[in-house]
Amino acid sequence: MQLRLHWQPETIARGSDTNVGARLVQVTSAALISHNVYCEERYTSADGRYLAILRSAVGTEPDEQLWIADLETGQVAPTGCLINGYPASNLFSDALFFETRTATSDRLLMRLDLAKWELEEVGDLSACPRTRYGVCSVSPDERYFLGNFRVEGDIWGLYRVDLSNGSWEVIHTHEHICNPHQQFEPRHGRQVLVQLNWGSIVDEEYNFLQLVGEQGATLYVLDIETGAVQYLPVGKPHTGPVTGHECWVGDTGRIILTTSDALRGAVYLVAPGDERARCLWRGLGFGHISASVNGRYFVVDDFTNGRIYVGSIATGRLLPLCDTGATCASPQYTHPHPYLTPGSRHVIFNSDRRGLGQVWAAEVPDWFLVALDDPLT
Repeated sequence: MQLRLHWQPETIARGSDTNVGARLVQVTSAALISHNVYCEERYTSADGRYLAILRSAVGTEPDEQLWIADLETGQVAPTGCLINGYPASNLFSDALFFETRTATSDRLLMRLDLAKWELEEVGDLSACPRTRYGVCSVSPDERYFLGNFRVEGDIWGLYRVDLSNGSWEVIHTHEHICNPHQQFEPRHGRQVLVQLNWGSIVDEEYNFLQLVGEQGATLYVLDIETGAVQYLPVGKPHTGPVTGHECWVGDTGRIILTTSDALRGAVYLVAPGDERARCLWRGLGFGHISASVNGRYFVVDDFTNGRIYVGSIATGRLLPLCDTGATCASPQYTHPHPYLTPGSRHVIFNSDRRGLGQVWAAEVPDWFLVALDDPLT
């Protein structure tokens, strides 16, 4: 189905940030809570022009609606789609996947082409187990959907839906993966990154009573075909506690993540099979992190003040890009959640600096990435 979008102007130029002169625009400005989605992915068309954003009057599921923003014209448009949970993107295409509900189904998986504005139903998930997140991950070939569910007690499972025929199967179970943030490796899709929250306690309504125990959180990689598990040398005793924010780095097969110890965090790089994780930077209150599509850069927020930093994975150099003014409070829309658009031209982030959560964009100066690529002396 071809969407007929009704565009309306909302973007406001907000001048230049004082850190490196990055030009700021407030992408959304209506009296609605708006945010740039959650998780460590980019939610844009492949050229970086069109952004997916979520909006509601209350800022909570299941009342959020999917909108599209045009960075070039400064306009936004509703798609008319309600969202269950969080969308999933395809790193190397224009595809965005999300769950919605209709009069005949509580859980339909939809595919939206962010460049052509074409919407199609790709699977009915109503027969599948209840998942903690509405959408978790879709394989890069767009054949499989991956969900999570509680098996019993502290045992949780991952199930895979074959979108070509609608069949599903449980492919993995493990203790304490109640918050798995499962992510298909974005190029080949054979491996899945899984977050393990040792000691977590979740009630029957999926509310956290205790997110992690004394062992803290760690990460492992699951081979989707063989079921083999490789634990990564992050979290105790290898590094500080994992914050729960991590992602694949482009198609490099590596993973970037943040750790936190008494609000003084670090950024680490690791790959399956590594004996040790490589520390890229240490000493700030790092939280949410995302990698550029080309695997060269990362962007991360400092949760103590809302400042956004961009770093080079090759050199380890890190520079402040802008101050968001985000309060970093309890609702997700008060967290910056930054990500780089394809081509690394903009950093998209959230800010509630003007009262309501809104989506912002910081333009990366031309010289900025060149400076990051310059090795430290």
